[in-house]
Amino acid sequence: MKIVIAGGSGLIGQALAARLLGSSHQVVILTRGARVDAGRAVRWNPEGAGDWVAELNDADALVNLCGASIGEGRWTDARKRELLASRTVPAETLGRACAEMPSPPATVIQASGVGYYGTDEAQGFTEDSPPGGDYLAGLACAWEDAGAGIWPKGVRRVVARIGVVWSGEGGALGRLLLPFRLFVGGPLGSGRQPLSWIHVDDLTAAFEHLLASHVSGPVNCCAPEAPTNAEL
Repeated sequence: MKIVIAGGSGLIGQALAARLLGSSHQVVILTRGARVDAGRAVRWNPEGAGDWVAELNDADALVNLCGASIGEGRWTDARKRELLASRTVPAETLGRACAEMPSPPATVIQASGVGYYGTDEAQGFTEDSPPGGDYLAGLACAWEDAGAGIWPKGVRRVVARIGVVWSGEGGALGRLLLPFRLFVGGPLGSGRQPLSWIHVDDLTAAFEHLLASHVSGPVNCCAPEAPTNAEL
């Protein structure tokens, strides 16, 4: 298959590209200029059409991972606007581009987060659970809704609600381990807050499965058990 990954220069995108290339797929990375080690890089502008659009025509699948990290920087009003725009603008741009081409990708996987459900220390969530009422839930809802009504009829759209991604190559795990290496790590607050997580290898395996399956709609991509903050 020819698979286009938007936002594929980061930790998840490069791990996914490497896995797909190992399975003999053709992988194109849409990037604003970042260097990539896996996949063929094509420069794109997430705010408008360009030559990159041709890569989507006749592609078998599109994976949209675009979205600034929620774990970097304080959530000032300016940062919140950046977090929102980095998710909604690319999703809408990709949707409009595919809606206007003769042969759009048959499958689209749109990234989202398990923050969609909000938090609850007493119960878990399934894909049928309603959204929460906090900031992250609202951000995830806007992320999933962006461009949802634009895609051509017949395109299979999967929404991957992803937990915190663990990897030895960086990301959240590195930031979490630092205070423990300095002997100042410990539970936060009550320690009862659950944390849904997934290892990057399991996440890329889940994406590969979703690309080959007939599943559509929301899918929770996380480990079967969510430890509390104290257990973690």
